[in-house]
Amino acid sequence: MCEITLVAGDGVRELSARNPEAAESLVVTCLEAINNAVRHGEATRIDVSINFAEEDVLKVVISSNGVPLDSPVPGLGMTMFDDLTIEWRLSKDTPTTFTGFISARELTETEDNIRAF
Repeated sequence: MCEITLVAGDGVRELSARNPEAAESLVVTCLEAINNAVRHGEATRIDVSINFAEEDVLKVVISSNGVPLDSPVPGLGMTMFDDLTIEWRLSKDTPTTFTGFISARELTETEDNIRAF
C-alpha cells in the first residue's frame, strides 16, 4: 500500500480544458513516475507537486521514500519521459525525487494541423 498526496498550483486543474494534450502528458508522466517509485523503489509514501514554472511550462516534482536506484536501466519509462517532457531528472538522494518539465503551450492552428497530418 502506498500513500500519495497531490498538491496542484493555481491553474493546473483547469489545464485539461485549455490544453488536453498537455494534460495527457502530465497524467502519463505522473503515473509512470509513481509506478516506478512503487515498483522499483518500493515506496510507501509519495508526494506529488504540480505548478507552473513559467506561463507555458509545468513543473512536476514527485518525491518518495523509496530506495533510490544507483543507475536506472533505460527502458520504456525513460523513453516516455524523454518524449513527454522538455527535460527531466531523477535524484539519487533521499527522498528520491523525479522532476519533470512539461510544455503547456497551446498549439497554433497550423501546428495542430501539421501534427494531425
